[in-house]
Amino acid sequence: MQIFKIHEGVVEDVAWHLRHEYLFGSVGDDQYLHDWDLRTPSVSKPIQSVVAHQSEVNCLAFNPFNEWVVATGSTDKTVKLFDMRKISTALHTFDCHKEEVFQVGWNPKNETILASCCLGRRLMVWDLSR
Repeated sequence: MQIFKIHEGVVEDVAWHLRHEYLFGSVGDDQYLHDWDLRTPSVSKPIQSVVAHQSEVNCLAFNPFNEWVVATGSTDKTVKLFDMRKISTALHTFDCHKEEVFQVGWNPKNETILASCCLGRRLMVWDLSR
């Protein structure tokens, strides 16, 4: 068993990378998105980290088709897309939710379709090709 203790608050979500079985991501109340690699000698440190949102990060999902793209959702009412090759800046921010975002999920058959839901009983489906 390995224990990962980097978050400064509650860990809200963890997700495995869909193509690389040794990679996973975690998000939490400390506003961070951490990417982890089980092959690294020091599993106590993520391979990369970013302050992903202005408030707690509740969820993440790796794109099933594009191995570099990950989506996150936050209590700051936004959904963000990150490119793992340049994680320091979000690719895009969706700010149409009126309440905290609690889940994000990619369409398993279409790489450009992303869904998100929030506390305000609202579900949004984004078509990134438009």
